[in-house]
Amino acid sequence: MPVLAGAQPFPTPHPVPFATVRSPRPPRRGGTPDGRREVSTR
Repeated sequence: MPVLAGAQPFPTPHPVPFATVRSPRPPRRGGTPDGRREVSTR
């Protein structure tokens, strides 16, 4: 069986779960790349 990117023997890093949570929330308001709020929009 091939080694999946989510079934590794060692714990996954932080940027992996974080990116998954920010994925469904893309910056459409021209805010920060994190997808929080429009910081430099006004």
